[in-house]
Amino acid sequence: MKKQVFRSQVSKRQPQLTRHFFCNVETKKKIGLSWTSFNEKNSSQNAPMTTVGYVPIIQAPAHELDTLLCICTVVERCRHVARKLGQKYVILTVDEALYCKLMELKWAKKEYQQFLIVRLGGLHTCMSFRKVIGKHIQTFGLTEAWIESNQIGPKAVEQVLNGKEYARAMRVYKTTFQVMWRIIIPFFLFIG
Repeated sequence: MKKQVFRSQVSKRQPQLTRHFFCNVETKKKIGLSWTSFNEKNSSQNAPMTTVGYVPIIQAPAHELDTLLCICTVVERCRHVARKLGQKYVILTVDEALYCKLMELKWAKKEYQQFLIVRLGGLHTCMSFRKVIGKHIQTFGLTEAWIESNQIGPKAVEQVLNGKEYARAMRVYKTTFQVMWRIIIPFFLFIG
């Protein structure tokens, strides 16, 4: 009885699921391949012009006092350039260690709160996100599956779960995602 009810529910949802899984192919043909082209075709606003520039890499440990003085110099230099270009804000993208220092500096100086926007870089954001994912999947049994399938070794599993080993973690998560979908899609689409 339960099997028949489940099959009838799946057969009702099959057209929706099929449309959901294959709609990406149709949309790519209609709007192009990139997110930028989608925004260009569908946006009616003209964004204000901005200037992107790179400041020199700070070659000093983040925990030393000299680094904080160097950061102040970089912030002031960026502020000066932004004023010359007529821009209201300065956006600085930094790693985790410098992010902490810059936020302390921003909180300490009132004038910096008005114009300074501090961003954590993409790599470090991704690593932090992976660390959170690692905390959640530690007890799912995926780590044992990774080791038994020779995807990665036991020591590497610890690194992946702690948000390190970026390339290896990407490979393992992508493979896990593909395997899960190869198991799940046939179950939902072809039962009944």
